[in-house]
Amino acid sequence: MAVGVNCVGSFASSVWRTGRFNGDVIATSVEKYGLMSCLGNCQKYSNCTGFNYQITTKSCEILSSALCDNDTNVLMTDEGDTWRYYDLLDFATQEYDMTYREKSSCTEAGKCSAKCERSINATCTHDEQCMQGANNSICVKSANSSITGNCQCDQDYWAYSATRCIHKISYSGFVWSWINKRIVNSMCNVTFTVKAPQDFQIRLMNNDDFNSGVKTYMIRIGHATNTKTRLDKAGTLISEVSTPAILTNDFQNFTLSWCNGIISVGRQGQPPVLSYTDPLPIKPITGIGFYSVAPNNHIFFPHNLVDPYFPTSESTGVVRTNGYDYHKVKLLPSGAPTTSINFTFECKAPRDCKVIFGQLSNDYPYYNIIYGSYTNTRVSLWGSVIRNWIKEVAISGIVSSAEFRKFWISIEGRTFKIGKGDDPTPIINWTESFDVNFTHVSINNYGGDLGYFRILSHRQFHDYPNGGYV
Repeated sequence: MAVGVNCVGSFASSVWRTGRFNGDVIATSVEKYGLMSCLGNCQKYSNCTGFNYQITTKSCEILSSALCDNDTNVLMTDEGDTWRYYDLLDFATQEYDMTYREKSSCTEAGKCSAKCERSINATCTHDEQCMQGANNSICVKSANSSITGNCQCDQDYWAYSATRCIHKISYSGFVWSWINKRIVNSMCNVTFTVKAPQDFQIRLMNNDDFNSGVKTYMIRIGHATNTKTRLDKAGTLISEVSTPAILTNDFQNFTLSWCNGIISVGRQGQPPVLSYTDPLPIKPITGIGFYSVAPNNHIFFPHNLVDPYFPTSESTGVVRTNGYDYHKVKLLPSGAPTTSINFTFECKAPRDCKVIFGQLSNDYPYYNIIYGSYTNTRVSLWGSVIRNWIKEVAISGIVSSAEFRKFWISIEGRTFKIGKGDDPTPIINWTESFDVNFTHVSINNYGGDLGYFRILSHRQFHDYPNGGYV
């Protein structure tokens, strides 16, 4: 049950907490007026965290420690069900929306308080403790301990922070654009899995976002038709070695390191094929990019890499673009081609809110739809087949750098309709002369600007914040 009076911190709950907690006792008493008096007595002590109350004798024990302070703490039931342990609450309904209120850690062990939440790497006894402290996490126990373990991210996730687990991401056929990532947790090496026939490229940057002023190292594995591996610094060749057939059509793990100004790369667990000590290293290295010139490729990203915008300071559910590289995701979870698309989004940018519909590997044919083209004076539709503008409509100031504005794009068979807000009348209504279908959609803005997108119709942009959904 829950008891309380109408003031902050003056509520307590014993739901699923039958038994006596053998904690640190501040004071004991027999309360003539029962349970409410015991709660009132607790409030007299600034370090009171809860109390034990015996129903039959009205005995009250004021505690300065809580059941969830230690994962080995248990409720003693050797005196039957006459004792109840109470956790203090900040407000009467504090535990009502807790996902583990009906879970085993609460119903079997009485650990129902918010104090039972655990962050990544903290000790735990039940999965739900971890799930409350960090999304997509579980309590992992060793073979030597069946009672306590440590909170770890699920198999398909990695720890971005103590309270956030992020989905591991892979890309297929990313020939169209560089994939840039921000490096977190101060690491200076990555191990990634790649399958590519030749010339797999990586750039290390002294900025989260790539732009024309960023200093870079460029590492090219399988350069020169898969015969060499080379290192460039700021566009100048620094080192090149012979590595015939280093890339294959099988998945391989490679490790790239830049610790202490030593740039090295090679297969995981083997000596590096290339190593160079830079007397004047670029630093700090905060960004990394991946690119492949071949269409038949695949990469699994290492941990500790997130998209440059993540987590955005704008608001939850916002994707940031930098005008240089497109953010590209599947239209359907299966990646199958579709001829029916309803894409709705909000954009905040000074100009050029771009949306491209294309294919996975070569994006051909593709269509580029731009709200605010020509310095925010037009809405434009561009086609790759004719390599020219298909249709343009003059509208001044349709996008804004000060506020998000809503837009929509509908593609049904050959017909494209491009509109804004909640107005069902399209700005552009055009029909292609041949059948088209698409697997992917990409967003970006004008080079050098920062644009912000909220994708309303396709949650995959936001569900996988450390990379594209491909």
